[in-house]
Amino acid sequence: MPRNSMGNMDVIKSKKSRFLSYFEESARINSVITLCFLTSSLVCVFLTGALLKSTLAPKSIYYIPGANSAGYATANELPQSSVSGFAVSWILNMLNFTPETVDVVYERTRKYMFPEMLSKSSGTMDKEIEDIKKSSISSIFSITKEPVFDQDDKVFLVTILGEHSLFMGKSVIKTAKAKYVISLIKVSPTDVNPFGLMVTNVYKEELEKESKDEI
Repeated sequence: MPRNSMGNMDVIKSKKSRFLSYFEESARINSVITLCFLTSSLVCVFLTGALLKSTLAPKSIYYIPGANSAGYATANELPQSSVSGFAVSWILNMLNFTPETVDVVYERTRKYMFPEMLSKSSGTMDKEIEDIKKSSISSIFSITKEPVFDQDDKVFLVTILGEHSLFMGKSVIKTAKAKYVISLIKVSPTDVNPFGLMVTNVYKEELEKESKDEI
């Protein structure tokens, strides 16, 4: 065989060998990339599932119903003292305001109202805020007896007795002993509402009214 022909064959074999090596290396790299991609996808799926589970799962909550009975409750347990303490805090927030603080007070009040109650009360509350600012109305409510807890199926009922006074400027315009019955339901705790409770209804009854001359 001529020397040139043999040389050409060696060149062809050398090119073929380099091509095969390049192809094998490319195939190996593609396999590694594919494996990395699959591993990353599995990790992402796992993390997404863990995040969803953490977000949707009911959370344990801390409750401080009183100085002598602070404690810890799991997501599925709500002590009566915790429910009563929440109701007391909510009503005290709602009924203690000045024209300067009423916006913040009502915003906190709305935060824990059940959507159906909020939709019915929102317009009225907006009008009250307008009247409070226009007439310079202030409100003070103090509790006179320990709250009474009751339960009707899945609805918690907390009865609160106290004295409610309204002021126009510095003048007392009304003082009355009043009873409030707060209806609440248990919901899943969230970052916005870590207490796991929402107010569904408020019943008010004036027990005894005093004239401003007696104050």
